[in-house]
Amino acid sequence: MRFCIYLKIDNGKLHFNVMEPKDTLTYEFTREVKIEDVTSDITQGKLVKLNKIEALKCHRRLMELRLKIKGHSSPGTKLIHLERYYVEVLSSYIDFFEELPFQLPRIRLDVEKRYAIDLKTGDNIRLSPKQSLFVDLYYNHFVNSKIGDEWMWFSEAYNKLEERYQNANWESISDIFEKKEGRKKLYKLFDIDKQGKKNFYRIKSHKKLNAT
Repeated sequence: MRFCIYLKIDNGKLHFNVMEPKDTLTYEFTREVKIEDVTSDITQGKLVKLNKIEALKCHRRLMELRLKIKGHSSPGTKLIHLERYYVEVLSSYIDFFEELPFQLPRIRLDVEKRYAIDLKTGDNIRLSPKQSLFVDLYYNHFVNSKIGDEWMWFSEAYNKLEERYQNANWESISDIFEKKEGRKKLYKLFDIDKQGKKNFYRIKSHKKLNAT
């Protein structure tokens, strides 16, 4: 529940905000500004990466909570208060990323990696084993890559697969998402950016970037 928003490094000092709820009933929260000495391995680039990881964690919790609220005809005030807390936290991260091409994913895999879950609609998209491999790969790439570098074309993604999962017959994304049904899944799961003869893919993201 505690989130750190890393702001900047200035004169050897790390400036960051800490947001944390006072209790788990009303979820009123504190926002504390902190300044600490910088350790030798912290750079501004690492602050961006740390903020991205924390923002994605907050966003995922928020979207899963909203799906839970959606499933209740009359959700309790505790859930509503928790939602407001996550919105405030996520808004702080979005403010930090204002001048960067930051995106929030709307797709994740279930625990058993048999379904992809659309965090906006709650739809479960059933996946074959090879489809699950690529959704998992693209999702992890989205999380771990630099902001703006979340895109990959098929060959780049294929080469990131462990050798035991590679198949010489997979020459394009259409070999993974086959026929009409596969194409429908592809458009639900990925954003597509056509550049010349190459299609670049990224886990489906929210078109409008905000916390609400």
